[in-house]
Amino acid sequence: MSSFDFKTKKQTFTVKTHVNRPSDSQPDDLNITLVLMTAIGVPLIKYSTLIEQLTAKGYTVLSADYPCCGENLPYIKRGIDYGYRDLVTGFVPKLIETARLATPNNKIILFGHSLGAHIATLYSATTDFPMIGVATGNIHYKNWKGLGQLNILTAIAAFELLIRVYGYLPGYKIGFGHREAKTLMIDWLHTAKTGRYDFIKQSLNTGLGHGLFINIEGDDYAPYQSTKGLSDLCAVSRLNKIKIDPSLKGNPHSVWLKSPDEVIDEVSKNLDFFS
Repeated sequence: MSSFDFKTKKQTFTVKTHVNRPSDSQPDDLNITLVLMTAIGVPLIKYSTLIEQLTAKGYTVLSADYPCCGENLPYIKRGIDYGYRDLVTGFVPKLIETARLATPNNKIILFGHSLGAHIATLYSATTDFPMIGVATGNIHYKNWKGLGQLNILTAIAAFELLIRVYGYLPGYKIGFGHREAKTLMIDWLHTAKTGRYDFIKQSLNTGLGHGLFINIEGDDYAPYQSTKGLSDLCAVSRLNKIKIDPSLKGNPHSVWLKSPDEVIDEVSKNLDFFS
């Protein structure tokens, strides 16, 4: 385990990183390092099965909790803050730098789930760095239909109220992540209302971006239209839809982590996209 300093304009936080490699007995080292970026507020420990199965397939995985989440202290509270732009310009480059130092001979690809893929896509669209996004999408309410739109608009109103009261989003109170930074959620809400990413403060119409997107059938948190909307930020993109094991009980958006075979197989089948 190693660590780096994640700096915003006003604060500095320590982020611990982990490198999981194929075992010595693994005959198929792919010489690919996937930089794992988790969903909002979800601690890295929830991705242990995914990491184990990726390394069993020959991938190296560089992973970290978000600043002030999981094993990174202090936890989010009023006054401890960062936003999307901080993650895109400060967090992701540090993860990539760590991956390059740890695996200098490997091809490095960002691998994001949900919010992690939002961040990875924005980074790719401004740098052309390759990325994979799973169960993710542009969260503009218009990317849902009927009751889905109403649910997003209701969530927007509830989140705005909670942020004003607490100075951050206490996601654990409403089943949405755990503790989320105020600016991060204000940015999230801006996209939910407008579909735009103005907070990045630079053009996304750059002709850059190289992303593989995997949409999961039945994922009401990231329906196909929302995934398409996010993938459109990349000048070069591939969007594939998969079915996961129907015996898995729960929301496809996150339950796939319990048995990620279909997702890993889809990634492996599309490695030509990054050639």
